[in-house]
Parts: sequence; C-alpha cells; structure tokens
Amino acid sequence: MQPSWCAPALILIVGLSAPLTAAPRTTEAFESSDFCKKLGHFEKKSWTLKTGGTNASYTFVDPDSGNSEPSLGVELLVVANQVKDISIGWSPYDSPVKWTSGKSEQVKNLLKFWGAPNMSEELVVYAKAHFRDNYPNGVGNAAHKPVGSLSVQCGRTGNDVYLAWK
Repeated sequence: MQPSWCAPALILIVGLSAPLTAAPRTTEAFESSDFCKKLGHFEKKSWTLKTGGTNASYTFVDPDSGNSEPSLGVELLVVANQVKDISIGWSPYDSPVKWTSGKSEQVKNLLKFWGAPNMSEELVVYAKAHFRDNYPNGVGNAAHKPVGSLSVQCGRTGNDVYLAWK
C-alpha cells in the first residue's frame, strides 16, 4: 500500500506475522509514542476502507529534509481499534532520499512502537543496503525477504523511500 500523501516512492515493506510484545497497537498509542514525540507536530487524516478497517495517515516535517514542508508520512491500517499494518515514507520533493542516522533513528522508534525494537539494527542494515533498489511500478512488486522475524520488501520509486510492515 503506497501512502496517500506521497508521489511514487522508494519503498521498504516489512511484514510481521505476530506481535512481539503485548503493548497496545492503537492510534492513541502511536500518537503518544517516542516516534511522534521526537518528530513533534503532525497532521492526521483518516478514512474508512472498502475492504474493512480505517486508514490513518500522519504527515510530519522530516528534520533531515532541510525545509518546512511535510515530507515524512506514516500510515496505519486499523482494524477493530488495532494497528495491523504500518508504513513510513520519505518524500524529499527535490532530490533523492539519502539514508541518514536520523532515518535510522526514526525506523528504530517506529519498531519500538510496533513492539519489535530488537529487530531495529538488523532492519536498518537491510534498509541501508537496499533502499536504492528501483521499482518503477511500486515497491509492492518487490520480493519479500526475511529479516529476523520480519518479512521485508525494499525498493525505490522515483526519489521517494518507503518502509512498511504488517
């Protein structure tokens, strides 16, 4: 699922078969997570999906982007008040995304919310190695690769980077 807030994206998709912790995965928990606290102000939109559930879309200003335009987005697929899928994407608008320590930290904080902080180093290493892989028709076309207990897709569309898991 490509986020609604970005143009074609460089995408890393991660699948998780079962929760690793008992921490709640709700939109409220996400909004009070270290990820949101560190990035600060966000805009939120949500809508009901025809396939069931709700999509909650958050946009942030990426501190790495060097401008004040929202260029970082997170989308949550929520079913029965629980987050089932999550994605993060960076849309730099004017140049290709560069992998930085800030992006590594964002991934680590998002995995902490998800309940998989022990996977963060391994996932960051994988993302840094594959975030330039090009998928012009969307990263959803990338093969799934195991990274620990996660199932990962990684790729790029245009100048954008995208990471998701379920």
